[in-house]
Amino acid sequence: MLTDRASAHTAPQTQALADRLRIRFVWLPRQAPELSPMDQLWRELKRLIAANRQAASIDALERFGVERNREI
Repeated sequence: MLTDRASAHTAPQTQALADRLRIRFVWLPRQAPELSPMDQLWRELKRLIAANRQAASIDALERFGVERNREI
């Protein structure tokens, strides 16, 4: 599994479960967000949905996100 070194991924419980399930981690280099597909996705979502905007409510933010998703 390709992943970063977030604490949830390196926790002993996670490592033990991965061992039991015979999952091998391939670690992304530290400080290399350009290599992480999730970082790229979040960067684009932030740019499209949340950058320089303030929603009046969580519901308004969700509506805006749904509308923008239809445009993508």
